[in-house]
Amino acid sequence: MGQRLRSDDGFPFGREYRGDIYALADDATELRRLGIDLGRFNQDWACFEDCRLSPLAMAGLASLGGKYMADLRPVVPSRYN
Repeated sequence: MGQRLRSDDGFPFGREYRGDIYALADDATELRRLGIDLGRFNQDWACFEDCRLSPLAMAGLASLGGKYMADLRPVVPSRYN
């Protein structure tokens, strides 16, 4: 949690990232504009849970320079497990 995001983090064959993004509920519009599929908002933790990001959305989030903290992991296709 709280790591600085880089678009090249993770596996080179990952096609999607999933996890939590720590932000205010009012930030939903900005995050959706980046192409992020937001999960349920957890008011107690001030985060969107189980979000989905394409590599392009991940790059957009990373370009914000640490504005949001996130706990995201690449989804590894089952044939690589």
